[in-house]
Amino acid sequence: MKIKEDCLSPILIGLKTCVAELFSDFGYFVELTKQTRDKGIDIIAIRRSIIPEIDERYLIQYKRHAPHNKVGISVVHELLGVGVSEPHTGLIIATTSSFTKPALEITKKESTKWRLHLKDYFDIYQWLKAYTKKRIW
Repeated sequence: MKIKEDCLSPILIGLKTCVAELFSDFGYFVELTKQTRDKGIDIIAIRRSIIPEIDERYLIQYKRHAPHNKVGISVVHELLGVGVSEPHTGLIIATTSSFTKPALEITKKESTKWRLHLKDYFDIYQWLKAYTKKRIW
């Protein structure tokens, strides 16, 4: 996937394509899913390992929300449900806002802490900083 410079704009970090661009920059092969029948998955990110058959496949759901509109537990449960039927190494919910306390608490459970990752506005901001740091001469 070609890296797009417009991802650097804070206004545009709400676009799932920018999150896909960031994962591409992190070394993943990225596929944007179609809007229909995507089961809530917006991005599939795959990274091939040098160790045979130890590849990574992340299912990423992107939520563009206003800062006051936190992502709740129902979204987390929905993604965990999709994860039962779709092959993956891990599940990621990335948002332009933040997460409710119940949503964050589920990531601490032994059954989910190794496969569920919640990334908020500040995480995405850090990804963007790392991305731009590579491009500053």
